[in-house]
Amino acid sequence: MPPVVGIDVSGTRMAWAVFDYEAELAECQVYRLTAGKQYELICEGLRDAKRITPEPSFIGIEQPHFGFPKAAYIHGMAVARSEDACRALWRQTPVRFFQPTEWRRIAGVGGRASKERVREFVSDEFGFSPQTQDEADAACVAIAMWIEDQGE
Repeated sequence: MPPVVGIDVSGTRMAWAVFDYEAELAECQVYRLTAGKQYELICEGLRDAKRITPEPSFIGIEQPHFGFPKAAYIHGMAVARSEDACRALWRQTPVRFFQPTEWRRIAGVGGRASKERVREFVSDEFGFSPQTQDEADAACVAIAMWIEDQGE
């Protein structure tokens, strides 16, 4: 089974993680996004992930809920651009969206886990080495996608 990809994106940053438990593959990276070049920078970052996994089995993208219209709009655009980039790079790969409490629960870290707990979890349990919280979140999204795909 090919690896899975997890993505955590905001208006200013995008992180991806590639995960395959059986192959002991756990890599993640974060990219800074700038206004006017958001889509191009997302594509550039995901091309790096594609070098690791040319055709992942699934892609998971975090899609949080925002109560403020402006924040929801900005974040929604980043999520939509991420989905577009994924569909351009990996045409046959299914894309799934996760709420933050959902990916935490599925991965086994707990739906309301703290940021510190998420970082410890992906490092200690699965071998990721996240340098930022965005990388840790993307790793946990990938872990949740893997668990959901494998039915474990």
